[in-house]
Amino acid sequence: MSAVQIITPVTVTEPMLTSSSLPEQETWNRLLFENDLTNAVWTKTTATATADTTVGPLDGKTTADTLTANAANGQAAQSYTALAAQYTLSVYLKRRTGTGAISLSLDGTTFTTVTITAAWAKYTVSATLTAGAKSAVIRIATANDAIDVWGAVVVGNFALAERVERLTTHAIYQRKVAGITDTMPEYDTVNWTKVGPNNRWALLDQSASTRSTSASTITYTFRPGAQNPVTSIGAFNVTGSAITVEIKNQAGAVMWTSTRGLGGTITTPSWYAYFFEERNAYDQLVVFNLPVVSDPNITLTITPQSGVSAIGTFIFGYGRGYGYGADLGASFGIRDFSIKQQDEFGQSIFVQRAFSRKARFQMVVDAAEADRLFYALSSRRAQPTLYIVTDQFEAGYIFGFYNDFSMVVPYPQHTVYELELESLA
Repeated sequence: MSAVQIITPVTVTEPMLTSSSLPEQETWNRLLFENDLTNAVWTKTTATATADTTVGPLDGKTTADTLTANAANGQAAQSYTALAAQYTLSVYLKRRTGTGAISLSLDGTTFTTVTITAAWAKYTVSATLTAGAKSAVIRIATANDAIDVWGAVVVGNFALAERVERLTTHAIYQRKVAGITDTMPEYDTVNWTKVGPNNRWALLDQSASTRSTSASTITYTFRPGAQNPVTSIGAFNVTGSAITVEIKNQAGAVMWTSTRGLGGTITTPSWYAYFFEERNAYDQLVVFNLPVVSDPNITLTITPQSGVSAIGTFIFGYGRGYGYGADLGASFGIRDFSIKQQDEFGQSIFVQRAFSRKARFQMVVDAAEADRLFYALSSRRAQPTLYIVTDQFEAGYIFGFYNDFSMVVPYPQHTVYELELESLA
């Protein structure tokens, strides 16, 4: 057996995901780009917006913008569609320069003046609107005055258990109580519960049970950056007819590609097997020891089968081999979370749920690299990691965590590691 591989996945941040076939939709806030007045959805009239000039009031990051009036009544406005219902406009403001009046409008015609200071505060305007096109407006009365702006939102009345999508966090939230609240769900645990990632980001939450799904082909393109070398990739809980991963350099040349069929596959091909034997449906693709490409572009493609394509987890990262491989006697299995019980009449009840893979094994490691492995495992103690126990069986691909590990020193030049692994469900 080859050396046991430990792959550290790259944590995918928003800039790394350069494109995706799965759309996102903001459904909590009727305004888009709430923290980016420089975006084209905000119409600036005799005013200039400067992005990321100061730290926002809630996120602790430099995400607040500055709005400067170039003439009297300089403003930033964004159109949205309202129903015949009550709405609230809220925005965090603080004064940067000047002393002139600042006003807000929920519909583009009726303005309310707010008194702002040099400290962050949230200002709100509420009204019952008629159905149709409206415009949310932030207006500065005096030329050359400047204000800092963060979190401009327009929200309506939410029903109990209503679910909304947030582009800022790429997540789905569910309403705990009915009503209107203008605090963003990610900061309002009283009224909202986070359900999980949205459809686009489900494959990146490192949980195989939450899946990105589509009725057509799924495509993603990632750019991990030159500072994140990629030698291994893993795709888990995949549904479709085929999965393809392609790595290109910045010149667009394909440096590596692999396609795997996911439909029914016969392990022992023959005419009899073709007609009568059960087919194995693969649901994962794991490749390690890839050639290192400087600043690569990684493209993932899943071709649908019967109108369905889906994936639970996709990871890429840097891997390193340790030891001489898992010793004979290694064991693999699953931990089943399904319900299997009998009622009072003796009838069996089955509720099929997710499962996790398990592995228990020993491996011999040179004494010279024993400490390095010890520290590598210690550093991954509470972080999802891809372990390639053996490349002989796919049961040996464990994306998850170790329940326990120990190092035994039976010989002067060699140590023996014992590991117990469990995958994410």
